[in-house]
Amino acid sequence: MAVQNRRRPSGLRILLTVLKILYIILFAISAFVLVLFLVFKVAVKPPEVEQSVQVTVPAVQTTPAPQNTPAVTEEPDVEATPTPTPTPEVIKLDRKEDFHTFLLLGTDDGNGNADTIMVGSYDVKNNKISVLSVPRDTLVNVSRTVKKINGAYGSGGVEQVMDELEPILGFRPDHYIKVSLNAFVEVVDALGGVYFYVPEDMWHDDGAGFIIDLKEGEQHLDGNKAMQLVRYRGYANADLGRMATQQKFLQQLAKQVLSWTTVSKIDDFAAIFKRNFDTDLTISEFAWFGTYALGLDMSSDVTFSTLPGHGDASYKGINWYYELYPNETKALINSTVNPYTTDIPDSLFGIMQAW
Repeated sequence: MAVQNRRRPSGLRILLTVLKILYIILFAISAFVLVLFLVFKVAVKPPEVEQSVQVTVPAVQTTPAPQNTPAVTEEPDVEATPTPTPTPEVIKLDRKEDFHTFLLLGTDDGNGNADTIMVGSYDVKNNKISVLSVPRDTLVNVSRTVKKINGAYGSGGVEQVMDELEPILGFRPDHYIKVSLNAFVEVVDALGGVYFYVPEDMWHDDGAGFIIDLKEGEQHLDGNKAMQLVRYRGYANADLGRMATQQKFLQQLAKQVLSWTTVSKIDDFAAIFKRNFDTDLTISEFAWFGTYALGLDMSSDVTFSTLPGHGDASYKGINWYYELYPNETKALINSTVNPYTTDIPDSLFGIMQAW
């Protein structure tokens, strides 16, 4: 019986077979990635905001200028013409595209008040973030005896803070993110600490167990030491110095959190977020912001500022209010966190003055 001669596959046939298999694998991977991308785009969406708003601008009552008319010796036998009541003007303000504003609130100052108040904006289209620090002692027009904005949270929660910020900003922030200071400690520890230059020797003992003891210089700060850093108020310029240090540290912290080296810690951050954060953003909305934030350059795309004013104002016998400079405050807001395509009308501001 003749034995059939079987030829072994040539090298070319083997190569073609391997390429075909690789092609099928790559096609399957591409299809899987495409499906994931489509699911991501459907599930992860930006927060919805009104693209335009109508606001009522109060009309200003004007008094006619006096005329040089001869003196009248007798009352004229006619009724005086009543001054017409001015009509408020309704104007339309258009929103910037993909521009979102936030109230950032740090709680747990030991008295039920807000320890840190910031207003931020994220210009997603241009990948720019602006953050404004609001001094705790800012004078606000409220019925409380002590008219400092840090008392808003203790008297009415997040909504009260929003109410008291609106006359200062000329608008109401779209969203809020409230952070327990425990989260701050946990995030720093999850990163393995943060390197930061402590600007001066810091010492404070509140007598209730909270001690600040840091030395000037470059240091590797764990969560507890980072907490000491951002809560220290013993600067020559008091709270302004504290806010400047907070801003620099948060910039360094965000730089590490948003780096690709922390991808492996996503589960840790999610757990910290769940325990210590409160926000009106959904998880999918938060994820939408996060996908863009990974591309931020912290040295050029993120700016920090403080509302301009002075901290030695007195009002009705109470000292050390932070009184805002109205014109400078309006200009800063319009150039940073203003969500509208035009400057905010002066009539929407209600910045309280001590005099």
